[in-house]
Amino acid sequence: MSSTTVRVKGSTRAQMREIEGLTGFGPTEVLARAVDYFRRRVILADTDIAYAAVRAGTAASAALDVEQDAWDQTLGDGLDNETRG
Repeated sequence: MSSTTVRVKGSTRAQMREIEGLTGFGPTEVLARAVDYFRRRVILADTDIAYAAVRAGTAASAALDVEQDAWDQTLGDGLDNETRG
């Protein structure tokens, strides 16, 4: 594993120490998990924006409904389809 020095604010380092104490993870693991969590949040926020844009367009929204209905029919679990809200 390569090593890189990253400068962080004193308050950030204090928060990292607190998390280290609560979890038992070292600073490298705390930082890795924090970055991964933030990356996932950004991806989900972008996805929400994209779906909102699709839903804002009548034709695009109707096309998405048709596609989702087609996929819903592929379920082979024998359970009734849940109503979309």
